[in-house]
Amino acid sequence: MSKIKVYHPRLYAFFQSKVINSMMIVINIALLMTGCTKDLIVPFSVASVSFLLALSYTVWFWIKRPQRIVINSWLSNMSGYFSFYFLSVGAMKNLNELWFIFPAIIGVCLLFVNLIKNHDEVFNISTREISALNQV
Repeated sequence: MSKIKVYHPRLYAFFQSKVINSMMIVINIALLMTGCTKDLIVPFSVASVSFLLALSYTVWFWIKRPQRIVINSWLSNMSGYFSFYFLSVGAMKNLNELWFIFPAIIGVCLLFVNLIKNHDEVFNISTREISALNQV
């Protein structure tokens, strides 16, 4: 692995964390599904549970201060794309249902690919080094 220069290692590990980025994708998909469902209870409850899980992970991360965190830069990039898609679709009016169903299908496929392909790395916060997950 190549060395990267990180000025605030805990913040870098938080934003590249696999858990936070997975929860953000689930939140974006759930909120996008409000555009094509007649009942808002299911998408909002899924988004609320995902938000509470992300919030509890955030509290755990900043209070307990673990020394090593599993990060996934590929998933972090995909989470950014989903957030951008959510913001751009949210700004449009009179959309077809495919604008809402397409990211749900892609998001589920993305999370399954993330389970199969190993893009995970372990970031050691104290030494600022990244190592492959299967070597730890």
